Amino acid sequence: MSIRLAELEWEAGERRLGEPGRMTGAVERVAEAVLVELRRRIGPTFTLAQLADVYSETERGFLALASRLAPNHPDAWDPSLVLDGVFGRYRRQASDWVAST
Repeated sequence: MSIRLAELEWEAGERRLGEPGRMTGAVERVAEAVLVELRRRIGPTFTLAQLADVYSETERGFLALASRLAPNHPDAWDPSLVLDGVFGRYRRQASDWVAST
């Protein structure tokens, strides 16, 4: 996946995650688990390209993680909301991230 395409998805997810009423307890649990896994896998120093690589790998296991943590809340299984939203927030820590104007 190209970095720019990934960033567009992450930005959209971040916007959706920030909408009022989106951060239910289930969504929050899954988002926190994704963040913990992301920190474990990529560490504190990374580039957007490295983040995009981890995103491609994380996408495959997301549904299993989300459905295990929030079995009765399919809204928390939506990768375009939770996964993209978490990556959208985390990308700001990339060493080569530049804010869009």
